[in-house]
Amino acid sequence: MTHWQTGRYFFLFGITILFLVHGFGTIHLPLLDQLESVSYDFKVRRTAPDSKDSRIVIVDIDEKSQAALGPWPWPRDRLARLVDTLFEHYRIGVLGFDMVFSEADLSSGLAQLESLAKGPLSQDSPFLTQFHKLRPTLDRDRIFAISLRDRPVILGFNFLQTAFSGLADMGKLPLPVITLREIGNDDVNSINAVGYLTNIGKIQDSASGAGFIDNPAVSQDGVVRRVPLLQNFNGALYQSLPLGIIRTILGDPPLTLGLSSSKDHNAKTGLEWISLGPHKITVDSQGAILIPFRGKQGSFPYFSAVDVMERGPEKQALDAAIVLVGVSSVGNARMLAITPVQKGFPSVEIHANIISGILDGTFKSLPGMSPWPDVLLLGAIGVIFSILLAWIPMSWRFVSAGFLIVLLFIVNIYLWQSWDLHLSLATPITLIVLLLLTDTFFEVFGISPKRDKLHVLYGRHVSRALMDEIIRTGRSLAASGEQREMTVITSTVKDFSKMAKNLSSKDLSQWLHGFLTPLTEVIHNHRGTLDHYHGESIVAFWGAPVEDLNHGRSAVMAVMEMVANLGKLEDEFQMRGWPVAKCAFAVQTGTMTSGVMGSEFCRDFKALGEPVQQAQWFASLASCYGVSVIVGEKTKAAVPDMIFRELDKVIPDGADDLVSIYEPVGFYDRISPELRSRVESFHVTVAQFRRREWDLAEKGLKNLLQQDPEDRLYEIYLTRIRRFRKFPPAVDWNGICPLPRG
Repeated sequence: MTHWQTGRYFFLFGITILFLVHGFGTIHLPLLDQLESVSYDFKVRRTAPDSKDSRIVIVDIDEKSQAALGPWPWPRDRLARLVDTLFEHYRIGVLGFDMVFSEADLSSGLAQLESLAKGPLSQDSPFLTQFHKLRPTLDRDRIFAISLRDRPVILGFNFLQTAFSGLADMGKLPLPVITLREIGNDDVNSINAVGYLTNIGKIQDSASGAGFIDNPAVSQDGVVRRVPLLQNFNGALYQSLPLGIIRTILGDPPLTLGLSSSKDHNAKTGLEWISLGPHKITVDSQGAILIPFRGKQGSFPYFSAVDVMERGPEKQALDAAIVLVGVSSVGNARMLAITPVQKGFPSVEIHANIISGILDGTFKSLPGMSPWPDVLLLGAIGVIFSILLAWIPMSWRFVSAGFLIVLLFIVNIYLWQSWDLHLSLATPITLIVLLLLTDTFFEVFGISPKRDKLHVLYGRHVSRALMDEIIRTGRSLAASGEQREMTVITSTVKDFSKMAKNLSSKDLSQWLHGFLTPLTEVIHNHRGTLDHYHGESIVAFWGAPVEDLNHGRSAVMAVMEMVANLGKLEDEFQMRGWPVAKCAFAVQTGTMTSGVMGSEFCRDFKALGEPVQQAQWFASLASCYGVSVIVGEKTKAAVPDMIFRELDKVIPDGADDLVSIYEPVGFYDRISPELRSRVESFHVTVAQFRRREWDLAEKGLKNLLQQDPEDRLYEIYLTRIRRFRKFPPAVDWNGICPLPRG
């Protein structure tokens, strides 16, 4: 066995051992955890039943309700009316509130009236008589509490994982479902709270129960995938809102906990299942479950609270239903969560999914306290695949890796859907890929001299990553040149010659280095090819030497990033006492010739063609229009999801045809509606201008100028209108105008 072969196996088995240690939980590799989260989200989205469960109904205090009845929070007597309507008119089965009533309702002014009755008006008999008569109608907490009595209502409350001054131990804590002493084990592993924010006593005492609605088990990436059913506070376990609702439906049966026979690495006894009545819920070691999402928002019937209070929905829609009341209006960010199925998912519907999952028994099981299923799988893959790589040809290694990944994926999905078992997917796939790449590296390391030679010749044109791709694909940089459609960018710095005269030779050299280096890095990061520097100017192109079907998009993305980075450069240059560069860019797409060109004495990799000259001319026009970037028509067409503002119609130097030039504004989903509206209004105005509707165009331009007084383009067209009123264009005018002065 050669030195290289020994090193190969050392790395392959070393990688396997690292993954095994991660599988045991001794160390955690954040990247693997993140990949596993992504694969889990994929499985949830692809296998969700996407069906509606009408047993559970959500009454939403939405924007419609708040527009009709007032903003949230509502007076408690209004909530009492909602509760009465749900139970008396619709005859619902059980009611849960995804909210906390932690403070008294002072909206009626009762506190002020009581102060007057005890103070300045304590001897005023008419006032006291009227006050005592009205007092029951003004105590809105009492009215709400009365509506809850003797009804199956579960309130929400929050546990705190961090102590906050003034918030901890606020309100009246409901009774726990079981204590650790009753379990007979003080070392039960669970999520521990340090404080609580719950309902005021008057309201809490009137409800049949309460459950926490906070979720301390949110993943590090902010995605809600699992939720605890129990939390520990001062040696007692408290139920979540969904668990409380299920217990209420079943008549409050006792809770039975299944404990692991072994302790974890923290010497804690883990939970394995929770049993209540006919339902046995598999949980992880901390008593949490994977949320059984039915699908995106809307998997349960929604009714607006105002419609319910006005008795709009049919009775049968809510008859004997489990009803959850939540708030989904704008401004209630806590009520929305990021989930595997959807961003901005209502928290109240998370509770609904959990209740539905308990009723149907559709929870996905984790391996629990034992990491062995995942560890055995990783060990088998690591050993078998490492040995297999040494015995099969290079071409078959990729085929075998692909086959193994597909097989692993199919088995994993089968266990997920048919056995409700959640096993790692991304981690073993990553192990396969990493073993294959490591082995491939050792196999092809003999091409290193060729790589070094090519980097000497072409390293300043393309990034190392792109050069590696050229080597990997066996592509050569043709000396004879080849013709294809590509995209070129050029840049120019306004008044550079004047600026250079005011710098010493050393400062000028450092200025150019500090200016060109970060811009070139952006080009390389977007897989572009640097053509050359011309003083302070840059010429780069996309589409060669490696073909890029999205060359137009790649170039525009690079230019937008360079423009964004100029602000950082300005701050850096000002700190060093250097002049600030006013840089402009142009992007043009067209047919060009690329290749290694030159003489026997000097050869270089370049792109030549009319688009290069046009881009250089466009860049010189940018300052005339007051913009940073100008792109041509073909480039615009290559990025359909970006908004462009048409600047003008021009005839490039040396060309005969009229072309439109544009300014990239931003992607549709990333710019404000106001900016999008201004661009659309400007295009309407330009169309009016070209139809010689001077008055309409002038009115539109002045309106736009009021919105953005710094935009020079509006002044350019206003000046043209004034000129054309004095000297109208020819009858066959094609819309072209004299170029503005820079």
